[in-house]
Parts: sequence; C-alpha cells; structure tokens
Amino acid sequence: MSTFAIYPCHMNAALSHKHGRKYNKKLCTSNPTIQEMEKAAAALGLQFTLEDKKTHPKTPLDPGRIRFSKEYGRLTVIRGLKQEIEELRIVKVEKEIAKKENVKAKIGTTVFMPRTKKKKDEKKSKKNK
Repeated sequence: MSTFAIYPCHMNAALSHKHGRKYNKKLCTSNPTIQEMEKAAAALGLQFTLEDKKTHPKTPLDPGRIRFSKEYGRLTVIRGLKQEIEELRIVKVEKEIAKKENVKAKIGTTVFMPRTKKKKDEKKSKKNK
C-alpha cells in the first residue's frame, strides 16, 4: 500500500515554503516537534510509522518523519494533527499553571505567615507596663 511522509517542517507555520513548509499556514502550527506529531497521530487513532532518524534536506537538524497510508487522505491527516497538537499544548500549559498554583498555595499557608498589627501593638503595650 502506498504511503506519504510528513516531516515537522511541513507543518511549521513559522517557516516559509522556501524553507520547507508544505501546506497553507491555516493548516499548520508553530514549531511542531516529532514527539507532538506522534502523540497527536496516536490520539487520532491513525496507523503510522515513526522514522525518527530520517531528516528533511532543508532542516537537517530537526530529525524525524511520520509515514501514513494514503487511504486516510493527506489533508485530513494534516487537519487532525494540527487540532490535536494545539489541544495537547493547551492541556500541557493548564497542567503547568495548576502545578505552579498548587506550589504557591503550599508556600503561602505553611511558610510565610504575615504579621498582624495586633501582635505588634500587644508587644508595645507589654513593654510599656
């Protein structure tokens, strides 16, 4: 069965067509990694082959490509990958924010307790007596 390959640079909205972007910017996302593409393809339930040693001639420092069967349709796969990658990024950011808020809450309740004016006033009154 025939297949087609997608490199990360094919979906990189930050690149021009001259530098390796293959699809319209509306179908692309900024700086996708091969790991994000792999997770997105798995989340979509597509059968794919990951070739992490292969490099695109225009981006030799960004290795990896994914092969899909042509039965899925190239644009269908691209649209699905873009949507899943963006959702994965949103979830990742939300987890980081929740983690930071959790750490701040722990620090605020256990370590740093603000002084109140009452305690200062009580100390002054005890000294004066």
